[in-house]
Amino acid sequence: MSLAIPHGGPGFTFEADVFSGAAPPAAVGGVAFTTAASANVDGTAVTVLSALARDACYLVLSFAQTSGIGVPPQVMADILIDPAGGTSWSSLIDDLLVGSAGNLNSSGGTGANLYFHFPLWIPAGASIGVQARRAHTTALTGQIQAWVYGEPKRPDQWWCGQKVESLGINAASSSGTGHVPAAVGAFSTWATIGTSTKRYGALQFSVGGTDSNSLNGVTYWQMGVGGEQIPGTPTVLTATTTAETMSRSGCHQPIWCDLPSGTAIQTRAQGSSASPGESHDVAFYGVY
Repeated sequence: MSLAIPHGGPGFTFEADVFSGAAPPAAVGGVAFTTAASANVDGTAVTVLSALARDACYLVLSFAQTSGIGVPPQVMADILIDPAGGTSWSSLIDDLLVGSAGNLNSSGGTGANLYFHFPLWIPAGASIGVQARRAHTTALTGQIQAWVYGEPKRPDQWWCGQKVESLGINAASSSGTGHVPAAVGAFSTWATIGTSTKRYGALQFSVGGTDSNSLNGVTYWQMGVGGEQIPGTPTVLTATTTAETMSRSGCHQPIWCDLPSGTAIQTRAQGSSASPGESHDVAFYGVY
């Protein structure tokens, strides 16, 4: 007996990504970007996706190769847009915390494990770019992967915004807002990371390291409003290593919400050991 699906879900009929075409990026995968050779200074902007053939309403990003042993781990990326399809860039998403992501390579690297999902409208003909900075004084070359989707089969089942507000960031130090997890057995006290100035329809969350000599450890993170976890939001797991990499899980989709302007958005965390975890950088990104 077959299962009849008369309408299907909100699938997409248009997709573009950095791997399509006759000449995909180098074997490590993705598009390379390089930070400046000075601390907390933006590197050169590079094109990630050029002149989209059709309108898009969903942007997925992942990052790799942004870790470094024994140096400040903070790396921050701006996602850029040129509606005319060139390189006259303006900002689409400011100050994504993307540090400590593992390497991608053909011999079994840790792979991309830092993903962001933004339901954003991007017009046909637009190009997407990236520029990045780091807290360390030498340049770093990272990798970005990007996918865009458009023309949902059920437009009534898909919402997207046009802009993103970044909360909790400090561009002057390429960092977010510091938060120290509690010891195993209880979460830390809810801490406000920032207050929205727009009504959000979707949310993204990023955690980064702050310690240039990080420890092996696992931490659990929650997103909150008014001292309670936001309904429908996941508990996010992060795992740091002494190789200065951080794995993250739990946000592999847009985090749908309806948060009005003036909402104080919070986080709390719990470590996996009897001693409190190292301080982490935290930031939120609200789509409106």
